[in-house]
Amino acid sequence: MNILMKISIQFFTRRLAMRFLTLSVLVLLLVLLSSGVVQSQVTDNIVRAKLRQVALGNASDVRAELPELLRTYPNDAGVQFLNATLLADGAKALPLFVRIVRENPQSIWADDAQWRVVQVYSLRKDTANARSELQNFRRNYPTSEFLLFAAEIVKSTVGLPPTFTTYRNSIVVASSARTFVPSALAKTKPETKVEVPKTDAPKVENKPEVLKTEPPKIDIAKTEVNVPTAPAEERYTLQVGLYSSRATAISDVQKLLKARLRSDVIEKSTDGVGRFAVTVGNYTSREAAEKAKAVVQKACSCMPFVVVRESR
Repeated sequence: MNILMKISIQFFTRRLAMRFLTLSVLVLLLVLLSSGVVQSQVTDNIVRAKLRQVALGNASDVRAELPELLRTYPNDAGVQFLNATLLADGAKALPLFVRIVRENPQSIWADDAQWRVVQVYSLRKDTANARSELQNFRRNYPTSEFLLFAAEIVKSTVGLPPTFTTYRNSIVVASSARTFVPSALAKTKPETKVEVPKTDAPKVENKPEVLKTEPPKIDIAKTEVNVPTAPAEERYTLQVGLYSSRATAISDVQKLLKARLRSDVIEKSTDGVGRFAVTVGNYTSREAAEKAKAVVQKACSCMPFVVVRESR
């Protein structure tokens, strides 16, 4: 009997120990996961603050702090995004953006990195890759606030892919030249001939009658003269930002005005989505706008691109 009790006690002791070990492992995993989430939030806030400094023209100060951030958070997607953003050479930044998208597709920085990939290929006039990455953007991040921006730069540089506007809920919808006629108007009733019964009317001799006609009076004041008008001259501008809030766009314009850059806010609405684009300059040709890109890029610490200036 004592032997059986000893065996039972040992069995329950081991079972209790296993349960305690399992519980300890679960608690440790939860602690690690929660610490990872907290750490990610901390680095994300740091990166946002640094990006704001870059936008305000303090890129040199952020570059000085970047090596320490890379040593402390070598594999963080946000820090890698900041590193790529600070690189002036798009060829060097491109692989860093691609790495963020591939290795951290669920990161809050992934759609921003994907937009930069589209931007680099578009500015290179690499039609195949720009269009392909735009399709990837819409497939992987259909609700991203940068999707409209990405579609616009592809449209203005290499042209949208033919299939990009075929989806019903696309963020960018191409204009159609077709005219749709309502079915109720499309179907017209066939003409019916009404036969009028013949009646025996008395014969009347037809005598020639001389009619006095007067020339019609023309009211010169009411006549419309169609004067041919010359087609409006197409103009170009540099788009440097796109925001969902008008207040944010106006704030950006004020910063550009302080840098002596002629800027404006243009409202854009596509597929029911309203956005506010910040533009710089008003150029008579695409070539003139392209020449001004380097100056604007240095002043705004951004990557402007040429778009057709919409008439207002």
